[in-house]
Amino acid sequence: MRGSDMDKKENKNNISFMWLRFVPVLLVIAIIVSVLSVGPFSKERATTYKNHYNPAYDFTLEPENTVDILCIGSSNLFTAFSPAYVFENYGYTACNIGMSYQTSVRSYTFLTEFLETQSPKVLLLDTDMLYEHFPSASAMKAIDEGKEPNAYDTLRAKQEKLFSTFSDARFSDIISSRFPLFQTNGHWKHWWEFLPKAFISSYTDEVPYPCEHGFKYKGEVVAAKKSPYFTESDKVEEIDYEYALYYQKILDLCKEKGIAVYLVETPTVRSWSSQRHNAVIEIAEANGVEFIDFNYIDKGIDINLKTDFADGKNHLNYAGAEKVSAYLADRLTAEVELTDHRGDESYDYFAQSVDKFKDKYIYNPQPEEDDNE
Repeated sequence: MRGSDMDKKENKNNISFMWLRFVPVLLVIAIIVSVLSVGPFSKERATTYKNHYNPAYDFTLEPENTVDILCIGSSNLFTAFSPAYVFENYGYTACNIGMSYQTSVRSYTFLTEFLETQSPKVLLLDTDMLYEHFPSASAMKAIDEGKEPNAYDTLRAKQEKLFSTFSDARFSDIISSRFPLFQTNGHWKHWWEFLPKAFISSYTDEVPYPCEHGFKYKGEVVAAKKSPYFTESDKVEEIDYEYALYYQKILDLCKEKGIAVYLVETPTVRSWSSQRHNAVIEIAEANGVEFIDFNYIDKGIDINLKTDFADGKNHLNYAGAEKVSAYLADRLTAEVELTDHRGDESYDYFAQSVDKFKDKYIYNPQPEEDDNE
């Protein structure tokens, strides 16, 4: 064998040996991450940390098989449906699972996690997540005016191939779901305060039961103007394939589990349009589910643009949330068989959470923090 060939073989052996030396290190790191993700950085502990996933994991603290109504979606929905209000006035248990800018990919994972311990009768499914990255005002105007090519296409990556089950977004989602440690990255900026609290409290204190059940209270009042995007159109705005794929997975899973689904678009003046409304109608009809678009409801609810918005754009304040919650609860009362749990001792925990919610937000409101939603 020539010397050069021997040198190449030796180099390959050295490289292989070098990689083998890293295996024990990687195993140790994996063990540490796994331990932290079931201890101080578990999903249950995530409810006590201020991060992007809080309060999405409130559902992990709900007693097994006690939730009647599940709401999944982005911030438009979890600021518009109040479980505390619904229980106090109707006796139905509910919770929200959502975070800002949540997509259908993440929502599918949340649903599968939720169904490990719960058997809801109803799913209220946000439709805004189908268009996670909405266009600018100028792009929406171009769409409304029917200009070609569709202005929205220039603002998103071209998705010309079918996504596999483990696309980049799905893979990232699975990792963050299996290892919640990676969801608390915002705290490392103040690690000297965060780490002692995380480690000590996780082994000495019980996780406090959340009174919001995933709802985000907003008390501000910022008047909104009439949406410039609701020009009636027969066109249908295309949905990115991956978003549509996982949205359909959600609907299929609910059908398999016998869960009634209502697609819901909450009142908004910025992130919705006639073209998007038409797209969701097609989804609803194809799957035989109800679609409630509050931007197209004339009777039964009176959203006041001057008093019911918290940001003048997409998010309702509590006055608006009460109206949406009441409307949805009335619909469900008429169309779905739900049980009034008020007076049932086994649901005292929910009644107590309502009292806690009112004390925290209604009677003694605290200054609200900027969450960049």
